[in-house]
Amino acid sequence: MPLFVTVTPGTTVSSTTTLSASTLNLLGTPSINITGSVDGGTLSVADGSLTLAKFSPISGSRLIGNGSAVSAYPAELSSTDLAFTSSTVNIGTGAVVEAKIGARAVSAGKLFAVDGTSGAKLLGRYTASSGDIETLTLGSNLTVTGGALNTLRPAVASTTVLNISGYTVPTTRATPQEITALTTSITTQQAASKVLVSFNISYSISALGADSCKYAFILTRTVGGVETELSIPSSPQSNQVYGIKPVSMSFYNYQQVFDSIQFLDSPGSAAAVTYKLKIYGSVAISSTPTTGFFLNRSSGDADVNYSTRGTSQVILQEILV
Repeated sequence: MPLFVTVTPGTTVSSTTTLSASTLNLLGTPSINITGSVDGGTLSVADGSLTLAKFSPISGSRLIGNGSAVSAYPAELSSTDLAFTSSTVNIGTGAVVEAKIGARAVSAGKLFAVDGTSGAKLLGRYTASSGDIETLTLGSNLTVTGGALNTLRPAVASTTVLNISGYTVPTTRATPQEITALTTSITTQQAASKVLVSFNISYSISALGADSCKYAFILTRTVGGVETELSIPSSPQSNQVYGIKPVSMSFYNYQQVFDSIQFLDSPGSAAAVTYKLKIYGSVAISSTPTTGFFLNRSSGDADVNYSTRGTSQVILQEILV
C-alpha cells in the first residue's frame, strides 16, 4: 500500500518528527489483511493479543463453532436444548427426553434412591393406571434374600417315636415329668406366626389298680430359655389334678390308650420354639418294668397275643398369617 507524505518546504524531518493528520496523504481507501502483506512485508497477530471484545458481536444466545460435516469457517450455532446465561451454558429444563436417551444407557445407580430403612422394598406400580414407578413394601409372606424374592413356606417339624420308654410320675405339679421322647422343636419365620401342635401318642399308665388316682398332661413352650405352660384350665381348685388334658387310664395291664392332643399356639417371635409334654398326678408312680408311664407299650408288655405295642408322633406346623 503506497504511502505519500507532503512536507512544507524548509521543514526538517527526522526520526522524532510527529506527522499530523494534515501532513499525511493516504491515497484511496486503505485496508490491511492480517494474514497478507504490507509493501512486501508481513503482518501477524500475536497469540493472545486479541480480547473477546475485538470479535464481531454475536446476535443472541448462540455458540461459535462449525456445525457442518466438512471444514468451514466458524459460524453461530443455535440450540433448543441448552439454556444460556451471561456466563454459563447448561442443559435446559426438560431437554433430556426419552428419545434422546440410548437404549439401556441409564444404570440402576442413576435412578432415584429407594428408602429401605424400614425394610426391603420393591419397585413397581400398585395404582391401577399408567404412571410413574411406585415403591412397594413386601407383604407379610414375602422375603428378599441375596437379591432373590421368595414366598415364605410354613415350617414343619415332626418326631416319630417307634421305641418304648418308661417314666416315673411325680405328684408335684411345679416339677412334672417330661416325656422326653416326645419333645420337639420348630423354628418359626415370623413373629405373627401360629403353631399347630399335635401329639398323637400310644401309652399306658399303671398305678397298681388304684382307680382313685388321677393324672394330667401338661404342655409347655420354651423360647429363648423361657418355659411357659400352655392352656391352663380356668380356676382349678388346689387339690385338683389339672393340665391340658387328663390322662386316660386302663386298669388292664395288657391294654394301651391312644390319645390325640392338639393346641394352636402363638409363640410371638420368629425363633426356635420347643414344645414338651409332661405328666404328674395325685399318686406318685415309680418306674419299674410294670409300673409308671409307658410310651408305645402296655404296662404288662408280655409276649402274648393280647398285648400290644404302638407308635407315637408329634407334628408341629407353622401357620403364616
